Amino acid sequence: MATKDRIYSGDTLPVAYETRKPNEDDPNDSRGLPVTPIAAIATVYNSTVGEFLEIGGVGILFDTCTIEPQEGIAPSDKGGVIRYVVKADVTSEPGDYTLFIKAEFTGDIILTENRRFKVEEYR
Repeated sequence: MATKDRIYSGDTLPVAYETRKPNEDDPNDSRGLPVTPIAAIATVYNSTVGEFLEIGGVGILFDTCTIEPQEGIAPSDKGGVIRYVVKADVTSEPGDYTLFIKAEFTGDIILTENRRFKVEEYR
């Protein structure tokens, strides 16, 4: 069973995902090849109250992620890295949350990753 990140009220939560694609020339290559997304956005769902949060400003339920390009095209090169920091004002209330990172790649390919985290009251 996967564990949740645990942070305290008012903490930030930095996340990073390396992006890779299947190696069509070697289907046994479980690591795949480096790739850089063309866009990525983040959304945060508060499971405790059952709603998405306005993380991009008033009335805006998404925020843009930072994308670092891949280092090369060889299998050993690092893929593109998507970075996002859940801000302290988002984590001001204790509860259970899920961060969704939606990345878009060339060829109309979309991939969504998620990370669950729990915000606890600082004692």
